[in-house]
Parts: sequence; structure tokens; C-alpha cells
Amino acid sequence: MVCELDCREAILLPNVHVGSPVRIGPNLLVHNDPDIVRHLNAPGSRWRRSEWYEAMKLDPRTDTVFSTRDEKVHADLKAKEAGGVGQEPTCSLKQL
Repeated sequence: MVCELDCREAILLPNVHVGSPVRIGPNLLVHNDPDIVRHLNAPGSRWRRSEWYEAMKLDPRTDTVFSTRDEKVHADLKAKEAGGVGQEPTCSLKQL
């Protein structure tokens, strides 16, 4: 069997014809629904990140909270960043 589509078409067409999500491999799902993304990435989810997440590295030698596939490393990185992303502003602005 020869596939004459480019990768983008081959991945997107099943979503159009069948709906979302579509299993394209033993451990791969393709989807276009933000609710599915939230469900798959929710804390305690049994789903794990695929190799695709490794492409999100800004520096190939280090992982970020977005690129790591290891749950422990992800939790550690997320905890380190939590102080910088608070609900309260860290400084007050005064009108001149």
C-alpha cells in the first residue's frame, strides 16, 4: 500500500471523515477537540505523552514543562514554575 498524501492530509483526513478522536496507531490518537486535550493531560490521567512532545524542546539538551514525557520531571518543573505564575500581581503599578 502506498500513501500518496502528505503527512498533514493523512493525519487530518480521518478527523474529517470519521470524527475526533481517531486512533492512528497502537498508542497514538489524533484529535481536534480541546476538551479531549484537557482530559488526556489532566492530572492522574492514565494517558501518557507521545514522542511528539519531544519536538517541543527549545534546547535539545534540556526538557521543559511542555516537552518532558516523564511525569515526575513534569511535576518537578511545574512546581518550580508555580511561584512565578500566581493569582496576585507581584508588583503594583502607580499612575504617573
